[in-house]
Amino acid sequence: MSELKVRTFLKSLRRVIKQATLYPVGHPAVQEALHTAEFDLEDMVGDIGDMTLIIHDSAL
Repeated sequence: MSELKVRTFLKSLRRVIKQATLYPVGHPAVQEALHTAEFDLEDMVGDIGDMTLIIHDSAL
C-alpha cells in the first residue's frame, strides 16, 4: 500500500464529511463523494484483505 493511496483516500473521506455537513443524506454531492471515497478505499486496500486504519486526533 502506498502513501499516495492513503492520502488520496483520506482526502476523499474529508470530502464526504464536508459534503455531509452541507447537504442532506441522499443529495447528489454527498452520493458522489461517497462513491469516490469507496473507489479510493478499494484502490488503497487492494488485495491486502483486512486492514485497520487509525486516525489520531481530529486530523480530518
